[in-house]
Amino acid sequence: MPADVFIINADGVAEGDTIPFKYKGRPAILIMHNGQTRAFISVCTHHGGPLELRGDVLECTLHHATFNAETGKALTMPAPLMSSLLEIAIETRDGKVYHKNTIVFKR
Repeated sequence: MPADVFIINADGVAEGDTIPFKYKGRPAILIMHNGQTRAFISVCTHHGGPLELRGDVLECTLHHATFNAETGKALTMPAPLMSSLLEIAIETRDGKVYHKNTIVFKR
């Protein structure tokens, strides 16, 4: 299994932040929402636009589709309403945030 990949020092992530990084060459974001750190592939399910945390939702900066910041599920069109963002498994340890080189699969 590939080694975990360092993203950022944990103290560099504040509530409401959207921190861009690359996940296996793809655009990704690390967010802090309601005290929880999460990471998603930053590609809207509508036309692939980048995402930003805005309040309680992740919003596509191109056409303003929104996604639940905790689950990644689409909330508003033009994103297909049955779609979800790909969540990246992360871990915080020793004051650092790492991605686990895997996608979180949800049922």
